[in-house]
Amino acid sequence: MALHQFLRQAVSHTAPAVKVRLDQVWSHWQALSAPRRRSASALALLLALLLVSAGFAALRSGSVTAPAQHDAPAEAPTARFTPRLDMEAVASPAEQPPAAPPAGGIAPLPDAQPNAALREKAVEEGFTHAAAGGAASGPLARPSLSRSPAQLLRAAPAQPPPLPGAAPGLPADLSRNAAAPLRPEPQRWASAAGAGAPLNLYQPRAAALPVLPGDGGASPAAPPPPPRVAILIDDIGWDLATLRRFLALDADLSYAVLPQLEKSREAALTIAATGHEVLLHLPMEPHEYPDQDPGRGALLLAMEREELRANFLSSLQSVPMRVGVNNHMGSRFTENKERMSYVLSLVKAEGLFFVDSLTTPRSVALQEARQIGLRAMARHVFLDHEVGLEGTLAQVERLIRLAERHGSALGIGHPHPTTLQALQETLPTLRRRGVRIVPVSSLLD
Repeated sequence: MALHQFLRQAVSHTAPAVKVRLDQVWSHWQALSAPRRRSASALALLLALLLVSAGFAALRSGSVTAPAQHDAPAEAPTARFTPRLDMEAVASPAEQPPAAPPAGGIAPLPDAQPNAALREKAVEEGFTHAAAGGAASGPLARPSLSRSPAQLLRAAPAQPPPLPGAAPGLPADLSRNAAAPLRPEPQRWASAAGAGAPLNLYQPRAAALPVLPGDGGASPAAPPPPPRVAILIDDIGWDLATLRRFLALDADLSYAVLPQLEKSREAALTIAATGHEVLLHLPMEPHEYPDQDPGRGALLLAMEREELRANFLSSLQSVPMRVGVNNHMGSRFTENKERMSYVLSLVKAEGLFFVDSLTTPRSVALQEARQIGLRAMARHVFLDHEVGLEGTLAQVERLIRLAERHGSALGIGHPHPTTLQALQETLPTLRRRGVRIVPVSSLLD
C-alpha cells in the first residue's frame, strides 16, 4: 500500500509538467493543416516518447519526493525514522540477519500519530523495525530521502539490464530501442534460397546513378560508325596507263580485272602491289548475245557444266591475287537459277566472295549465293552508266546519300576519263562529310 501511495504522489507531482507539454504539442498539432498533420504524425510520436522519457528520467534522478509536512515541527536527527534502502536485503524478513538495535532506541517523534501509521504500513509490506531486532528498513521516507525514489521500484519484478550503449535515464525496453534501430525480425518466406529460408528485407538497393564520362563507370553509348562507301572500277586490263592514274588517287578503291587479256596478269599484280583489292571480272552471257560479245572466257547458257568449270578456272589463272568475283555483262546468265547456282558453288570452293553487278533486275545471283552460304552482295549505284562528268558527279552524290542513310553503299564505275575527273573532285567532299572509302570486302564483314 505504501508503494502504491508513493507512486500516486510522484505522478501527482509530474502530471502537471507532463500535461503542460502535452497541451503544447496538441496546440501545435491543431495549428497544422489536415495534409500536414499526416506528415507530422511521426514528429508527434517522437515528442510523446520524449515526454515519457523525461518522466522516467525524473524518477531515476530523484527529483520527485514525497510532499513535505508543513505542519510538522523540525525533528532531531537521532529521533528520525530513517529507512535503510538496501534492496539486496528486502527479499523477506526471515532472510535479513539480526542486527543490534541502536543505543537508546528510537525516540518518539513529535508527529507520532502519522509516523506510527507509516510504521504499521511498513510492517504490512514486509519490512522490520529496529525494535523487532532488525535495522530499520522499508520503502517509506520522510521529505529527505537518503536514496532516489526510483530505487524503490527495484522491489518490483526485475527488468532486463539495459543494453551496452543504451540511452541513460530510459527504461530497458526504450534503451534497447535507443541503442539499436527499429527493425522487425526477418520473416521466413519462400525464396530463391529455398522454402523456409530467411528472407533479408534490408539488403541495400543499388542506387541508380547517372554514369558520367570518366567516372570509372560504364562508358556512354558509342556514336554510330561513319558511313562507308566502296567503289569498284570494272573493265581493267586494257590500258595500264589509265589504271595507274586511278591508282594515284588517294582513295582505297577496288578493281575488277577482265580475264585472258594481254595485260590482265600485269594489271592484277600492279593493283595488288599498291595495296588495293583485285577481283575477277568474269564475263557472262547478256541478253544481246551474240550481237554483243561478252569477251574471252565468257560463261554461256549453252555450255555444259564441265565447260563452264573449265572457262571459270582458266579465267582465275589469268588474274592472280584475286579475292572475289563479279560478273561482266551477264544479264541473261544471272537470271538462270540452275547455272548461277553451279557457278557460285565454284566461287565458294575457291574461297572467294561474289559481287552481283546487277545488270538485270531479275538476277538470282544474290539469292543463290545466300542459299549456299557464299559471302555476296549486290551493286547499289552505277557511277557512269551515262558517260559524262555531270552525270557521274550526280551518281557519286547519290552513292554518298545512300551510305549516309543506310551506313554503307557500293558503287561501280569504269576507267573513263570523266569518271576519274569526277572522283578527283568528290574525294575531298567525301572526307569532309565523314564518309570513308573502303575495300569491297569490308562491306561483306
